[in-house]
Amino acid sequence: MGAVVLTIGLLLLSFIYLHNKTIAETSKILVEQDVAALRVMLQLREAISEHNLIIDEFRTTVNKQHFLQHTHAKYQSISQKIDDLKQILPTHPELQLFSELHHQTHHLSLTLDQALNTSPISKKHIDTILANISAIAVQMNNHTYSLIKTLKKNMESGGLLIHAKTQTSVYFVILSSALLITILLATSYCIIKWSRYITFPERNPNPVLSLDERGALIYSNPGATTTATSLGLASALNILPVLLKEKLALARSMGQPGAYWEYKISNRIFSCRIRHQSNLNSYHVYLADITNHKQTKEKLQHLAYHDSLTGLPNRHSFENMLTLVLQKKRVGAVLLLSLDRFRFIIEALGHTPADQALIAVANRLSPLMSCDDNITCHIHRFESDIFAILLPNTSQDTELRTFTQQIAEFMHAPFILDERKLNLSLSIGISIFPGDGHDPNTLLRHADMALQLVKRAGGNNIRRYLPEMDYRSLERLELLQELRDAEKRGEMELHYQPQFDILSKEIIGVEALIRWNHPQHGMVSPADFIPLAEETDMIISIGEWVLTAACQQNKAWQDAGFKPMVVAVNISPRQFQSPDLQATVEHSLKISGLEPCWLELELTESAAMHDAEIAATTLGALKSLGIKLSIDDFGTGYSSLAYLKRFPIDKLKIDQSFARNMSHESSDAAIIKTIITLGHSLGLKLIAEGVENHEQLAMLKDYGCEEVQGYLFGKPQPHAELSLFLKEK
Repeated sequence: MGAVVLTIGLLLLSFIYLHNKTIAETSKILVEQDVAALRVMLQLREAISEHNLIIDEFRTTVNKQHFLQHTHAKYQSISQKIDDLKQILPTHPELQLFSELHHQTHHLSLTLDQALNTSPISKKHIDTILANISAIAVQMNNHTYSLIKTLKKNMESGGLLIHAKTQTSVYFVILSSALLITILLATSYCIIKWSRYITFPERNPNPVLSLDERGALIYSNPGATTTATSLGLASALNILPVLLKEKLALARSMGQPGAYWEYKISNRIFSCRIRHQSNLNSYHVYLADITNHKQTKEKLQHLAYHDSLTGLPNRHSFENMLTLVLQKKRVGAVLLLSLDRFRFIIEALGHTPADQALIAVANRLSPLMSCDDNITCHIHRFESDIFAILLPNTSQDTELRTFTQQIAEFMHAPFILDERKLNLSLSIGISIFPGDGHDPNTLLRHADMALQLVKRAGGNNIRRYLPEMDYRSLERLELLQELRDAEKRGEMELHYQPQFDILSKEIIGVEALIRWNHPQHGMVSPADFIPLAEETDMIISIGEWVLTAACQQNKAWQDAGFKPMVVAVNISPRQFQSPDLQATVEHSLKISGLEPCWLELELTESAAMHDAEIAATTLGALKSLGIKLSIDDFGTGYSSLAYLKRFPIDKLKIDQSFARNMSHESSDAAIIKTIITLGHSLGLKLIAEGVENHEQLAMLKDYGCEEVQGYLFGKPQPHAELSLFLKEK
């Protein structure tokens, strides 16, 4: 790099020298020739002009003595100037003409002198001579002007040439200097980089060693010395793996990637990579203490396959074990266990005692799991209060009965929770393989079917899966068929849940909720039939009926003299995607006579974000009708704030799952507080649903929530009951 800089520097100096030499030569010509010649030419022109004045003066005064004296002097002066020009411009063609004209002038001057000395003097002859002298003077003056013009042009060209060459020199110096600076900066960077590279082993806290071909130590960095000292070893060589020569030979055979090992020294785990440097006839050894990394990896592996609360293997582990057993074509049983009335424990004692109950159950049942197969013989915890047991080679009823009786005996003794004695029981569902299924998903689903039957029957019992339990598909098919005729038969009805202003405690609106009053099954939960309707186009017609009925009922309340309020109607995702939604809303408002400002459409967060661009257009069209818009179940889906602020919505409805747990779950409380802050920053109102106690109400009020809805204020009611409720209010 230094040689490059020196070479460029010498080239730069050579160019500057040659360029400046050319400039100097041009300047010398300009000063010594053109400038000097111009000065003499100016003097010559002045002498010729003065000579012409002498001739003119003689014509006027006819002073012979004065004329001859001065004309002779001027002749000598002009001759001297012509001689000077010949020395400066010896080859200039104009000077030869000057000389000839000057000689003619001299000859005429001699003729004039004779004419003046001859008596009598012929005035006519003298005037002729003087006229000839004047004519020659005019020619000389013209030639003088032409030569001066040529010299000035030469001087201008020379000046431009000097300027151009000087400018070129300046540009070259600037560019060359920039190049040199760039090279110097690059050189400095390389020096710094190489210095860092060279000093890398010294700064590396991990051991770095260099060995010769025989394995003798050439170099060890401070990190190697520090590591050896911390392990109580005498030398840095002692931290290298055993059988070093064999490992060096292996590293040599593996080429550039080198060889890698992991080994223990004094309960510490080290990684070792050895690379053979053939060009240096040496080995580079890089060591690292990976004990913490290994421990962290083992912890993560444990967490991936174990429950963090009980320490038991989790569902992922269970499914892997079951897959292995099924691959071996073995028989066995899958048991799902659920702690009875676990929700009551949470409500009565709280989550911490409930977690203690799960841990206690796990500890009490674990001793049961003793068999020859230590891999699969474990109790697993899935989620909440669900446990699972895999029993390979156990499929007979007598064997299962014996095992489940042991579980009952282990659970018989009371548990101590929060200084209270509690008797806990388990519901158990069983599926047998391969008879009840050939894959983990099917076996678990069938065991869960049996478990749910036990739970619905009161719990604390055992049931095996039977094929007839798989009735749910048939039930869904029958339910779907009955749902098609429910609207025609008038089985659909709306219930209304009041919404309150949190400060004034006044009713400010109601939410319309659909109910199916089945003639045989009674009230069918929306959770059972709404998903079925969503799978078909039935949700469109059901949604249209709900919208029209809600608008008509709200107008009826207004006509009855009740204070006007907003009725909120849920719009399903399928209905929201319908191109006829705007026309449907307009139709419902028209036939009911309800003003648009008293209608609010609730759209779920997930439906709004399914296609945010289309959603923004649809919401804008709906908003143009004058109705209110809100996002339902906010916080349970995924919202893009960039789109949320573009939506013309009026309100965010906080999902009831957050309000339900906010008083004892700090995370839910924090989520609600964040949602309220976000809504206010976007200029939106907030309403919380699922408010069931005064503690929740007080927290929501402190957080700045404007509206609430929940069982604390009123359950969903038919319109007749709500009318009475409105009269009381």
